[in-house]
Amino acid sequence: MLLSDRKAGCNTKKRRRSLVVVALLTCLVWHVSRVLKAHTRGSDKKQETLQIPSHASARFGGKLQSVLQSPIQIFAGPLHHWFGYFDKTCDNSNGMVLGMRTTQVKQLPKSKDHVDIGYLVRNASKQDTKFIKIAETTAWNFQQGAMLQWLGESKSIVFNVRSQGGFAGKVLNIETGATSTLPLPVYSVSYDGKLAVSLDFYNIFLNRREYSYIPTKDTAKSELKGILVFPIAKPTMQKLVLNESNLWEDILSGKWSTQVD
Repeated sequence: MLLSDRKAGCNTKKRRRSLVVVALLTCLVWHVSRVLKAHTRGSDKKQETLQIPSHASARFGGKLQSVLQSPIQIFAGPLHHWFGYFDKTCDNSNGMVLGMRTTQVKQLPKSKDHVDIGYLVRNASKQDTKFIKIAETTAWNFQQGAMLQWLGESKSIVFNVRSQGGFAGKVLNIETGATSTLPLPVYSVSYDGKLAVSLDFYNIFLNRREYSYIPTKDTAKSELKGILVFPIAKPTMQKLVLNESNLWEDILSGKWSTQVD
Protein backbone atom coordinates (compact mmCIF):
# COMPACT_ATOMS: atom_id res chain seq x y z
CA MET A 1 0.00 0.00 0.00
CA LEU A 2 1.32 3.43 -0.94
CA LEU A 3 1.84 6.07 1.74
CA SER A 4 -0.67 8.35 0.01
CA ASP A 5 -3.27 5.56 0.16
CA ARG A 6 -2.68 5.13 3.88
CA LYS A 7 -3.13 8.86 4.47
CA ALA A 8 -6.31 8.86 2.41
CA GLY A 9 -7.65 5.95 4.45
CA CYS A 10 -6.85 7.70 7.72
CA ASN A 11 -8.56 10.90 6.56
CA THR A 12 -11.65 8.93 5.54
CA LYS A 13 -11.84 7.24 8.96
CA LYS A 14 -11.41 10.58 10.74
CA ARG A 15 -14.14 12.15 8.67
CA ARG A 16 -16.49 9.23 9.37
CA ARG A 17 -15.87 9.54 13.11
CA SER A 18 -16.42 13.29 12.91
CA LEU A 19 -19.72 12.83 11.06
CA VAL A 20 -20.90 10.36 13.70
CA VAL A 21 -20.02 12.80 16.50
CA VAL A 22 -21.87 15.68 14.80
CA ALA A 23 -24.92 13.49 14.17
CA LEU A 24 -24.99 12.38 17.80
CA LEU A 25 -24.54 15.95 19.05
CA THR A 26 -27.43 17.13 16.86
CA CYS A 27 -29.70 14.40 18.24
CA LEU A 28 -28.64 15.14 21.80
CA VAL A 29 -29.21 18.88 21.42
CA TRP A 30 -32.71 18.11 20.16
CA HIS A 31 -33.28 15.87 23.20
CA VAL A 32 -31.90 18.48 25.63
CA SER A 33 -34.16 21.10 24.06
CA ARG A 34 -37.18 18.85 24.63
CA VAL A 35 -36.13 18.28 28.24
CA LEU A 36 -35.81 22.04 28.81
CA LYS A 37 -39.18 22.73 27.23
CA ALA A 38 -40.85 19.96 29.23
CA HIS A 39 -39.23 21.27 32.42
CA THR A 40 -40.66 24.75 31.97
CA ARG A 41 -44.17 23.42 31.55
CA GLY A 42 -44.29 22.46 35.23
CA SER A 43 -45.11 19.26 37.00
CA ASP A 44 -48.88 19.29 36.43
CA LYS A 45 -49.73 16.04 34.66
CA LYS A 46 -52.57 17.77 32.81
CA GLN A 47 -49.98 19.82 30.97
CA GLU A 48 -48.31 16.69 29.63
CA THR A 49 -51.06 16.30 27.02
CA LEU A 50 -50.79 18.25 23.79
CA GLN A 51 -53.05 21.29 23.98
CA ILE A 52 -53.61 24.06 21.47
CA PRO A 53 -52.82 27.47 23.07
CA SER A 54 -55.96 29.48 23.85
CA HIS A 55 -54.64 32.54 21.99
CA ALA A 56 -54.26 30.43 18.84
CA SER A 57 -57.83 29.14 19.04
CA ALA A 58 -59.21 32.62 19.72
CA ARG A 59 -57.31 34.21 16.85
CA PHE A 60 -58.89 31.86 14.32
CA GLY A 61 -62.39 32.06 15.81
CA GLY A 62 -62.39 28.49 17.07
CA LYS A 63 -61.75 27.15 13.56
CA LEU A 64 -58.14 26.16 14.07
CA GLN A 65 -58.62 22.69 12.60
CA SER A 66 -59.86 24.07 9.29
CA VAL A 67 -57.04 26.62 9.25
CA LEU A 68 -54.45 23.88 9.69
CA GLN A 69 -55.95 22.02 6.76
CA SER A 70 -56.07 25.16 4.59
CA PRO A 71 -52.68 26.94 4.71
CA ILE A 72 -52.75 30.71 4.28
CA GLN A 73 -49.95 32.73 2.69
CA ILE A 74 -49.10 35.55 5.08
CA PHE A 75 -45.96 37.01 3.48
CA ALA A 76 -46.03 38.40 -0.05
CA GLY A 77 -43.28 38.57 -2.71
CA PRO A 78 -41.32 39.37 -4.74
CA LEU A 79 -38.61 38.50 -2.20
CA HIS A 80 -38.41 35.15 -0.40
CA HIS A 81 -39.82 34.75 3.13
CA TRP A 82 -39.63 31.91 5.64
CA PHE A 83 -39.22 31.40 9.36
CA GLY A 84 -36.92 28.58 10.42
CA TYR A 85 -36.90 25.08 11.85
CA PHE A 86 -39.96 23.04 12.84
CA ASP A 87 -39.07 23.00 16.57
CA LYS A 88 -39.69 26.75 16.94
CA THR A 89 -42.88 28.83 16.88
CA CYS A 90 -43.10 31.92 14.70
CA ASP A 91 -46.37 33.14 16.29
CA ASN A 92 -46.99 34.37 19.84
CA SER A 93 -49.83 35.74 21.97
CA ASN A 94 -49.15 39.30 20.79
CA GLY A 95 -50.44 38.50 17.31
CA MET A 96 -46.99 38.96 15.77
CA VAL A 97 -45.54 36.47 13.29
CA LEU A 98 -41.76 36.38 12.95
CA GLY A 99 -40.10 35.87 9.59
CA MET A 100 -36.91 36.24 7.58
CA ARG A 101 -36.47 37.68 4.11
CA THR A 102 -33.80 37.09 1.49
CA THR A 103 -33.20 37.89 -2.16
CA GLN A 104 -32.24 34.38 -3.34
CA VAL A 105 -32.87 30.73 -2.48
CA LYS A 106 -30.73 28.91 -5.07
CA GLN A 107 -27.33 28.72 -3.34
CA LEU A 108 -25.88 28.53 0.16
CA PRO A 109 -25.43 31.99 1.69
CA LYS A 110 -21.92 33.40 1.74
CA SER A 111 -20.37 34.98 4.83
CA LYS A 112 -21.31 38.50 3.71
CA ASP A 113 -24.86 37.69 2.59
CA HIS A 114 -27.41 39.10 4.98
CA VAL A 115 -30.96 38.09 5.79
CA ASP A 116 -33.64 40.51 7.01
CA ILE A 117 -35.25 39.86 10.40
CA GLY A 118 -38.83 41.07 10.73
CA TYR A 119 -42.46 40.35 11.49
CA LEU A 120 -46.04 41.10 10.55
CA VAL A 121 -49.06 41.68 12.75
CA ARG A 122 -52.05 39.43 12.14
CA ASN A 123 -55.27 41.40 11.81
CA ALA A 124 -58.65 39.71 12.26
CA SER A 125 -60.43 42.14 9.90
CA LYS A 126 -57.93 42.05 7.03
CA GLN A 127 -54.92 40.08 5.91
CA ASP A 128 -51.89 42.36 6.08
CA THR A 129 -48.80 40.88 4.41
CA LYS A 130 -46.49 43.84 5.08
CA PHE A 131 -43.06 42.70 6.30
CA ILE A 132 -41.71 45.02 9.02
CA LYS A 133 -37.92 44.81 9.08
CA ILE A 134 -36.33 45.27 12.51
CA ALA A 135 -32.81 43.86 12.06
CA GLU A 136 -30.51 41.87 9.80
CA THR A 137 -27.76 39.29 10.25
CA THR A 138 -25.12 37.41 8.26
CA ALA A 139 -25.25 34.36 10.58
CA TRP A 140 -27.93 32.25 8.94
CA ASN A 141 -28.69 29.30 6.70
CA PHE A 142 -31.70 28.00 4.78
CA GLN A 143 -32.25 24.97 7.02
CA GLN A 144 -32.58 26.71 10.39
CA GLY A 145 -32.42 30.39 9.54
CA ALA A 146 -30.72 32.52 12.20
CA MET A 147 -32.29 30.50 15.05
CA LEU A 148 -34.85 33.31 15.26
CA GLN A 149 -37.39 32.71 18.07
CA TRP A 150 -39.50 34.37 20.74
CA LEU A 151 -38.38 34.60 24.35
CA GLY A 152 -41.45 33.19 26.02
CA GLU A 153 -44.59 35.31 25.74
CA SER A 154 -42.65 38.59 25.80
CA LYS A 155 -42.07 40.97 22.92
CA SER A 156 -38.38 40.10 22.86
CA ILE A 157 -36.75 37.84 20.30
CA VAL A 158 -33.35 36.21 19.95
CA PHE A 159 -31.32 35.35 16.85
CA ASN A 160 -27.69 34.70 15.97
CA VAL A 161 -25.17 37.22 14.62
CA ARG A 162 -21.47 37.44 13.84
CA SER A 163 -19.37 38.99 16.58
CA GLN A 164 -15.61 39.51 16.98
CA GLY A 165 -14.43 36.65 14.83
CA GLY A 166 -17.13 34.25 15.94
CA PHE A 167 -20.86 33.88 16.50
CA ALA A 168 -23.12 35.21 19.24
CA GLY A 169 -26.76 35.57 20.15
CA LYS A 170 -28.62 38.88 20.04
CA VAL A 171 -31.69 39.73 22.11
CA LEU A 172 -33.99 42.43 20.71
CA ASN A 173 -37.12 43.92 22.28
CA ILE A 174 -39.44 44.69 19.38
CA GLU A 175 -41.44 47.23 21.39
CA THR A 176 -38.58 49.32 22.85
CA GLY A 177 -35.76 48.52 20.42
CA ALA A 178 -33.44 47.64 23.32
CA THR A 179 -30.76 45.08 22.46
CA SER A 180 -28.20 42.94 24.27
CA THR A 181 -25.57 40.49 23.05
CA LEU A 182 -25.11 36.98 24.42
CA PRO A 183 -21.58 35.56 24.57
CA LEU A 184 -22.65 32.40 22.71
CA PRO A 185 -24.85 31.63 19.71
CA VAL A 186 -28.27 30.17 20.51
CA TYR A 187 -29.54 26.82 19.26
CA SER A 188 -32.80 26.52 21.18
CA VAL A 189 -34.68 28.31 23.98
CA SER A 190 -37.03 27.01 26.68
CA TYR A 191 -40.75 27.81 26.43
CA ASP A 192 -40.54 30.51 29.12
CA GLY A 193 -37.58 32.16 27.37
CA LYS A 194 -35.30 31.84 30.37
CA LEU A 195 -32.85 29.10 29.34
CA ALA A 196 -30.87 28.65 26.13
CA VAL A 197 -28.84 25.80 24.63
CA SER A 198 -25.65 26.40 22.65
CA LEU A 199 -23.07 24.33 20.78
CA ASP A 200 -20.11 24.72 18.42
CA PHE A 201 -21.44 25.99 15.07
CA TYR A 202 -17.95 25.92 13.58
CA ASN A 203 -17.78 22.18 14.22
CA ILE A 204 -21.14 21.75 12.51
CA PHE A 205 -19.82 23.68 9.50
CA LEU A 206 -16.94 21.23 9.06
CA ASN A 207 -19.41 18.37 8.56
CA ARG A 208 -22.89 19.75 7.75
CA ARG A 209 -22.32 23.25 6.44
CA GLU A 210 -25.92 23.66 5.29
CA TYR A 211 -26.87 23.63 9.01
CA SER A 212 -24.22 26.12 10.07
CA TYR A 213 -22.81 29.52 9.10
CA ILE A 214 -20.05 30.10 6.58
CA PRO A 215 -16.92 31.12 8.53
CA THR A 216 -14.46 33.78 7.43
CA LYS A 217 -10.68 33.76 7.72
CA ASP A 218 -11.12 35.64 11.01
CA THR A 219 -13.57 33.13 12.47
CA ALA A 220 -11.92 31.55 15.48
CA LYS A 221 -12.52 27.96 16.42
CA SER A 222 -14.91 27.76 19.33
CA GLU A 223 -13.69 26.52 22.70
CA LEU A 224 -17.11 24.98 23.29
CA LYS A 225 -16.91 21.23 22.68
CA GLY A 226 -20.29 19.86 23.56
CA ILE A 227 -23.73 21.05 24.67
CA LEU A 228 -24.00 24.01 27.03
CA VAL A 229 -27.01 25.49 28.88
CA PHE A 230 -27.18 29.04 30.23
CA PRO A 231 -29.80 31.53 31.53
CA ILE A 232 -30.65 34.32 29.07
CA ALA A 233 -30.62 36.90 31.90
CA LYS A 234 -27.23 35.70 33.23
CA PRO A 235 -25.40 34.18 30.24
CA THR A 236 -22.11 33.87 32.12
CA MET A 237 -23.66 31.20 34.39
CA GLN A 238 -22.96 28.43 31.90
CA LYS A 239 -23.17 24.68 32.48
CA LEU A 240 -21.65 22.11 30.15
CA VAL A 241 -24.14 19.26 30.18
CA LEU A 242 -22.30 17.11 27.65
CA ASN A 243 -18.59 17.10 26.88
CA GLU A 244 -17.77 16.04 23.31
CA SER A 245 -14.50 14.43 24.39
CA ASN A 246 -16.42 12.11 26.74
CA LEU A 247 -19.34 11.59 24.37
CA TRP A 248 -19.32 7.81 24.11
CA GLU A 249 -18.74 7.27 27.85
CA ASP A 250 -21.56 9.68 28.80
CA ILE A 251 -24.03 8.06 26.39
CA LEU A 252 -23.34 4.54 27.62
CA SER A 253 -23.44 5.51 31.29
CA GLY A 254 -26.42 7.86 31.03
CA LYS A 255 -24.42 10.55 32.82
CA TRP A 256 -25.41 13.34 30.41
CA SER A 257 -29.13 12.73 31.10
CA THR A 258 -28.49 13.02 34.84
CA GLN A 259 -26.60 16.28 34.32
CA VAL A 260 -29.52 17.80 32.44
CA ASP A 261 -31.97 16.83 35.18
